[in-house]
Amino acid sequence: MSASILVSTTALASLTVLISRRDTNVSSGEWRKRMCEENNLHSGKCRSGYHDENPSHPGTVCNFIINECETGQNDCHKNGECIDLPGGYECRCKAPYRDESPRGSKTGRMCLLNECADPKHNHCAKEADCIDTDDSYMCRCRTGFYDASSDPNNQGRSCIGAYTHVWR
Repeated sequence: MSASILVSTTALASLTVLISRRDTNVSSGEWRKRMCEENNLHSGKCRSGYHDENPSHPGTVCNFIINECETGQNDCHKNGECIDLPGGYECRCKAPYRDESPRGSKTGRMCLLNECADPKHNHCAKEADCIDTDDSYMCRCRTGFYDASSDPNNQGRSCIGAYTHVWR
């Protein structure tokens, strides 16, 4: 035996859906429930775990939520922070890093710190110049000073004057 019922729900934006069912042992309420479950709908809104992509017509476009921040499916810089948003994510640089992403690109993809801009962020001797690099900095003793640093990987930390003048 075959039966047909008409189901109209707010979740389907007042569209009338014709459901043909062959199993007469399933009630029309059960069919509505199954239809909503198949379409990730619940009482005119998206089910938990789904984002409503069309809030002006609640529950008509429900997409599974993926947290790109937790799954690692994002391109935020290692010094950036991933913020999960409905339908996507955004990146922000963590303090004290600054966003150096190219103009016109998304933020938080290149978060750098200019250690030379603030003496608190570097260990260069006062007689050395600080040179900022992408991920760090270098120190170089100024002209008239020589490097007395014992570690070749940390030059410019101890600069001694090459000339000694005695005034009489």
